[in-house]
Amino acid sequence: MLILITADPRTSHRTAEAVRVAAGLAAIGELTIEVCFSGAGALVLSRRADDFVDGGTIARNLPILGRHAKAVWVETGDPFLEGERQIEFQRINLGGLIQITGGQAQTICF
Repeated sequence: MLILITADPRTSHRTAEAVRVAAGLAAIGELTIEVCFSGAGALVLSRRADDFVDGGTIARNLPILGRHAKAVWVETGDPFLEGERQIEFQRINLGGLIQITGGQAQTICF
């Protein structure tokens, strides 16, 4: 399952909810979870969670996501990604993202 997170964590609770759902599904281990952060959604990977709506949820669940997800990607050249990484991730270009999306049985977008 691919979870695509694009919501802006500075103004929307959807990013925190997406991280919580992805971390929970990945930790259970019954599904293979892959996550791609794109646009403003990538802010959670390089900033402190207390800068965001529902930042506590992000702070609790991002490390779990980092440990249990099969892959965490950020779109290459994402202008919102800056500073120190909160979890490890790989870069992916649009063509790679399209290929991954096409190979997934389920894709959820936040």
